[in-house]
Amino acid sequence: MYEGNTPLVRSKAICDELGENINLFFKQENVNPSYSFKDRGVSNAVAAARYNARPGIVCCSAGNLGVSCAMYAARSNIKAVVLIPKLFANEEKIKRIQMYGASVIILDGDVDSGIKMAYEFSDKYKFDVVSHKNEFYCAGLKTMAFEICDQLGRAPDIFCAGVGSGALLGYAWKGFKQYYAEGKIDSLPVMIGIEASAVAGPARYSSGQGFAGTSILNEVSISRDENSVIDEAIIARDESSGYISAVNDEQAISLYQLMTKKEALIADISSCVSVAGLYKLKSDGVDFDNQLIIAVISGASDSSEIMYTEPHSLSRIKVIKPSLGDLESELVL
Repeated sequence: MYEGNTPLVRSKAICDELGENINLFFKQENVNPSYSFKDRGVSNAVAAARYNARPGIVCCSAGNLGVSCAMYAARSNIKAVVLIPKLFANEEKIKRIQMYGASVIILDGDVDSGIKMAYEFSDKYKFDVVSHKNEFYCAGLKTMAFEICDQLGRAPDIFCAGVGSGALLGYAWKGFKQYYAEGKIDSLPVMIGIEASAVAGPARYSSGQGFAGTSILNEVSISRDENSVIDEAIIARDESSGYISAVNDEQAISLYQLMTKKEALIADISSCVSVAGLYKLKSDGVDFDNQLIIAVISGASDSSEIMYTEPHSLSRIKVIKPSLGDLESELVL
């Protein structure tokens, strides 16, 4: 479906506010088929599911992953089950998922319990779980690093992206290291991850602390347990002498507005945290002068932004407990 090969768009205004002689490029993952970088991993995972003759795929999603899974499952003529924790339930994205014929189940639980239920469902019904532990999904994410180097003819000095589960930052780093080992680039970038301040802090990495409040930054506020790959993001930070920083809702919204007014780029608010994080790090004293920087715009703006200004209702969709029995009672397979 022509995922990947997304453009690098040079900043015309924001670069001047970050320092002197900066080459800032936006990696526009929002022009992928489902408007998200998740298509890189999902397309690979669905291809593997078809090759292995699986009847379908299942995922637990805060939104964009579910949309991507539903789209690629429809394209491949296999079934898709998308589990969405009630906290993240967004009527507009649910409509998009249902549009592709996927089964949508809202859970009265968190992401961790949803992922656990997805694996229980997979064990019984042989659906492939599309998650950050799916090797084919993660291999697909590495292609962003390959592509950036091919487009630039070199590695960037800095790669900056939002951090939810840690998969994008961690596997982009693996991609850069692979190209370096193969002699296709002669340097490695500094890796920067940006997350939501509502869940930031050392405790999050050591205890698996998850999203515990109300924030518009859902996509970079995913809880952490044994199913996350945050360790990969931490490895990327440490091996590259990089940073993992955080921004709050106000900072993200301000940058979102700046992106539309000064760069004419529109994306999910969560998808702009990479650029908001660069501003935050500059204010903290990080020097970006004379650097070639890639900021990943990870997903597109759609009517989901309405949820922050207008009330929405999910009354037509039943909410179930995160148990396999309750899930089976709601599905027609």
